[in-house]
Amino acid sequence: MYFEKTYVQVLIDYFGITVEEAWRIITFLNKFDYCIDSMPDYNKKEDTHIFKRMVNGTMAYIKVRIEEMNNDSTGVCISFHKDC
Repeated sequence: MYFEKTYVQVLIDYFGITVEEAWRIITFLNKFDYCIDSMPDYNKKEDTHIFKRMVNGTMAYIKVRIEEMNNDSTGVCISFHKDC
């Protein structure tokens, strides 16, 4: 049986950080951490921004996506991944 890791498990297992520490990292992202997405999804209307930053010795791929919700507001989807 296959179980996906929760985002909390990913943060702990891959980067050794808590959710609070992840938010601190996100707030300090800057233009030097920004990366051009090598495989952009042109079918999406949302703005997606990719950042890479070293987190406890592991390169993190951090995705920030701004999505329209209910046709009048925006939401932000953030994900941390281990960079390949």
